[in-house]
Amino acid sequence: MFSSIKAGVEVLSKNTDAFFLLPVDISSVKVHTIEKMIEGYEKIQEGILFPVFNEEKGHPTLVSCSLVQEILTKRKRDILH
Repeated sequence: MFSSIKAGVEVLSKNTDAFFLLPVDISSVKVHTIEKMIEGYEKIQEGILFPVFNEEKGHPTLVSCSLVQEILTKRKRDILH
């Protein structure tokens, strides 16, 4: 999965501010969730934003493009530790 994230990040437009990560097995996300996350991101402008329901982090994850270089230089084993 991490190699897929890296492949996607590599082709992002330079004009992209942030991107959503959504696992393929999450079949639907409500429009309201996406809208609220975009509103939240506009306030923080970088980092990683997770939707939360009943104090549990969920999907999709909204990731700032300020983290692209870090993502591209990480190895899978670095993330697991």
